[in-house]
Amino acid sequence: MSHPRVPGAAVGDPLDWEAVRREHGDRLPGPDSQFASLRECHLVCSRRAADTYGEAEWRRVLRHELVHVEQFARFGATGHGAWFRNRAAAVNTDRHCPAFYRGRYLIRCRGCETVVADRCRRCRTTRLAALPVRDQRDRLAPTDCCGAYYELADRREEK
Repeated sequence: MSHPRVPGAAVGDPLDWEAVRREHGDRLPGPDSQFASLRECHLVCSRRAADTYGEAEWRRVLRHELVHVEQFARFGATGHGAWFRNRAAAVNTDRHCPAFYRGRYLIRCRGCETVVADRCRRCRTTRLAALPVRDQRDRLAPTDCCGAYYELADRREEK
């Protein structure tokens, strides 16, 4: 799901949308100007994903994404933290969606080598995972699986 980055918004802190509109107008400047309105978000479903998942799994994926829509509507921000975990359990969905496609960049746990994320292109997530551990400690929480930090693998270089 994509949405504008609302300044000062955080999951768990209800957002006063009227106050944000008074301060910033109906649209945010810069890269977030792609959205027609401040409260607009985009949920894009891939045909390839729909064809890959069985019906039950596809429903879980949609519920997962709708939890993000709810987060944005309430808080102006999204994430997979405690609020998401609790809400996902309430609507019988998973905290993370299963991958139907492996991106170019794999983000692994340095401790157990579990793939914790994959991305098709360079982004903030891949840049942070590429940092040395000492720099990651200042910017990231450790992995959920074993408490280590991250490493970035470029799948084109692994072949």
